[in-house]
Amino acid sequence: MGGLVLVLMFVIAACVALVAWLVHARRVATVSAGWAGVPAEAARRMAGWRWAGLISGLVAGGAAAGSGALGRGLLLAAPVFGLFVLAGVVAGETSVRPPGGRTRIAALEVRRVRDYLPRGLASTVLAAAVVLLALLTVTTATGARDDLGRPGRTLLLACGPGLQQSYGPWPGSFYSVPLAAVVVAGLIAAGAALRIVARRPRTGSGPGPVAADDALRQRAAQAITSACGILVAIPLAGTCLVTAGALLSISCRPAWWTAAGWALLALLACHGGADGLVRRRAVVPGPRRHQHTAHTMTARPALIVDTGDPTPPYEQLRRQLAGLIQSAVLKPGDRLPPLRQLAADLGLAVGTVARAYRELDSAGLVSSRHGGGTRVTAAAPNLPDSERQQLLRNHARAFVHQAILLGADEQQILGAVSQALAI
Repeated sequence: MGGLVLVLMFVIAACVALVAWLVHARRVATVSAGWAGVPAEAARRMAGWRWAGLISGLVAGGAAAGSGALGRGLLLAAPVFGLFVLAGVVAGETSVRPPGGRTRIAALEVRRVRDYLPRGLASTVLAAAVVLLALLTVTTATGARDDLGRPGRTLLLACGPGLQQSYGPWPGSFYSVPLAAVVVAGLIAAGAALRIVARRPRTGSGPGPVAADDALRQRAAQAITSACGILVAIPLAGTCLVTAGALLSISCRPAWWTAAGWALLALLACHGGADGLVRRRAVVPGPRRHQHTAHTMTARPALIVDTGDPTPPYEQLRRQLAGLIQSAVLKPGDRLPPLRQLAADLGLAVGTVARAYRELDSAGLVSSRHGGGTRVTAAAPNLPDSERQQLLRNHARAFVHQAILLGADEQQILGAVSQALAI
């Protein structure tokens, strides 16, 4: 019975996924209209990879369900499906191209996974994962060999002297070890995928494109979290059902076994609604209200690299960052963007950014700590008038460049400067 229920749940998940993606496919052409500033090609490419992950997951999950001894393949079908959905999201995110052209702009922002993670959904998935792993630990410890000597396939209870009752299948080591391995591997892969989502290049440099790009990242994080939900939720439901059935099938069971069996069935009933929500959001992440992330371009200064300038890019970065620190725009304790993130945003090699950071470190302006990133340590001493004027000209050029990108004319630019001076 447990195997039939698992098959039914997987078929329902597949049907929900197909219908949802058919609806989603009709909306792909309008993605760029809904997110002004996001390149249509990038949006279509990411949606296409998600579609490929879904189709591949259905095929691989169906293949897994039809293979494996004694229902073990059925148990792994949903986790395999979730892994392929996850792979599709990752492939779409990594397909975003770094910026090209001579002039490249990147905000001084630190993008973190928690800025894009759907907190409520992530908490639900994490709780389900903890319950699943705890339940598998108990069933593994209590499993016994079946009549053919296969470990962990039977629940055995001594009812009295010389009298034993057994029931199978039981989610012991025969089932739990491969299932736990797939689930843990999927959760680790999801963590890596979320880092990729946070660190991939920006699709644009203006406030509008940045807000739209953040919306894309939020949807990707929601899809990854929901793929983890599929990875965990369906196996948890099947494990609860099989475990409860075995506990309630032993006639000489102690009273607490009865209570535990009904508690697992109650957990299964409560779990059903969340499972449906997770599956729906995995394939078609719903629109979310834009969450103001930690540091956006409208709140943080920008770095500009001109690849046609004879000055090496690392030196351009060093000068701009040193100027921001010396003019107290960046204050002690402020964190600089991670190397890979800034390199991706500017379309530069990681070593180029690393060299700029090393130069700043040697000058005592920043310090790097493992796990803590690179942070501003202190402002430089007072500058000579010539250097101060040069810094002011650099900042003015950067401000005017960004204002022009926003579509501001000369009067609007001068008005913004006047308002800033009046504050």
